[in-house]
Amino acid sequence: STAANGAIDLTNNNNLQASIALATAAGATNNVNLNNTATTTTLNTVNVGGGLTVSADQDLTLANNVAVGGSATLDFGQGNSASTASTFIAQPGITYTAAASTITGSSVNDTFNLAANITGTIDGGSGDDSFNINSTVGATLNGGDGNDIFTLGADNVSAVSNGGPGVADTDRVVGVDSAVTTVWGVTGNALGTVSNSNGLNIIFSDIESL
Repeated sequence: STAANGAIDLTNNNNLQASIALATAAGATNNVNLNNTATTTTLNTVNVGGGLTVSADQDLTLANNVAVGGSATLDFGQGNSASTASTFIAQPGITYTAAASTITGSSVNDTFNLAANITGTIDGGSGDDSFNINSTVGATLNGGDGNDIFTLGADNVSAVSNGGPGVADTDRVVGVDSAVTTVWGVTGNALGTVSNSNGLNIIFSDIESL
């Protein structure tokens, strides 16, 4: 439906099972709002002139290119119970552009499988979250509360990882087996870098374990 403000709404608790393509007309600046109750929400090609808001009950997958002229707010795990974990997936080879972007997980344990360059901010929320970094990621990765793990899946990726301010948390960075020397630098209390000559460049903060 089209709301009075020109937004395109898919907000009737849709249980959309197949992949979803979202697009506005060429030159249009409509916003698009999607609320999906399916176990997995899969976004195919997205080309939206205005802003994009997505609320996914459980898992969220970006399966194709995403282009958003305005701000993108992607929330997943919104229908979770305390015993349900959710997963965000950025498939290899896709492109992701937005004027600003925030991707937020649930209040329980989430997994982020990052195989494409996502920009903006990625927030784990509370819970013990796992970030699998298999591509350079322009977004700042915020673990939030809980014991969060940032795992490097390749030795030529770049990312900024923040474990979160929880006093009792044990957040950690897990390295990758590389053929070249990897340098772990501790630059302050729970601060540091991981780098090598292949292009690995990780900047971390609020990390209690390496």
